[in-house]
Amino acid sequence: MALIQIWSCDIDRLDSSFFEKELRILPRSIQNEISRYQRPADQQLRIAARYMLRSSLKQNNLLFNLNDWQTDAHKKPFIPGHFNFNISHSHRLSIIAVATSPIPIGIDIEKKKSINTQALSTFLHPEEEEWISNSSSRLQSFYTIWVKKEAALKAIGTGLLPGLKEFSCIHDSVSHRGKPWYFFPIHINQEYCCCICTPIPLQIQDLEFISIT
Repeated sequence: MALIQIWSCDIDRLDSSFFEKELRILPRSIQNEISRYQRPADQQLRIAARYMLRSSLKQNNLLFNLNDWQTDAHKKPFIPGHFNFNISHSHRLSIIAVATSPIPIGIDIEKKKSINTQALSTFLHPEEEEWISNSSSRLQSFYTIWVKKEAALKAIGTGLLPGLKEFSCIHDSVSHRGKPWYFFPIHINQEYCCCICTPIPLQIQDLEFISIT
């Protein structure tokens, strides 16, 4: 069994009846949470993520109830007594990483779009700024760094902190309180940048990729 399952979904490949059906079977509390989002795409991304989580737990023969869905103080979701998982979505893609062993996990995905990377320098470590500045593709380099930062913060469990500038993610790992956290890039779609972070180094054979279409 793979250490981590990576489930992904392009919501444009699913019709509206799928989302209507899946929303109806979700617990009322999750339905209410999803309905707070005004854009249909934002709702669909979250419905898809919960479908993928349910599918993963079922595939691994785990008894579960989405009524047990909780979030911690940093808004990180979890289901008590089950595998660690983490969710991310951007534009039209929803992605979820599920650890099949008891390890913390963080994942982030971002659609690469034109932005003023200089305006976001307040969130970057000086080492990262230099690395991006010297890169042949500043946009690609910025997103490579950004998804690493987000994935690390989610794996560590601290959420998005003002201290983003305090640590550098130009290498394959980052240290937090003397403990290493390792990055592994995930290639889902060439228009997106994605990364996973765990406390153990990963190899491609540790991952199982599952696409929902």
